[in-house]
Amino acid sequence: MKILKSSAVLICVTLIGSNAHAGCAATAGFDKAMAEYNLVELSQSLQDNISKLSKDCKTALHTGKVMNSIGSCNEALKIAGDSG
Repeated sequence: MKILKSSAVLICVTLIGSNAHAGCAATAGFDKAMAEYNLVELSQSLQDNISKLSKDCKTALHTGKVMNSIGSCNEALKIAGDSG
């Protein structure tokens, strides 16, 4: 019974770790896409808007969603691309 319990804990830790890693990798992908734009030259209101959208995007990415399916990710990239 102790081996079964230990195995269950190990499986849970592995799954949680792999989901966290996937979220980090997706966030890195979004950060890389945003790095293509020169956001420093944008108005403060656009920077604030992109910052809020980016935060929402990264929260959704950590749930395992795909970046292209997240509205806030798409909107942040669109604003940065249109303004840059």
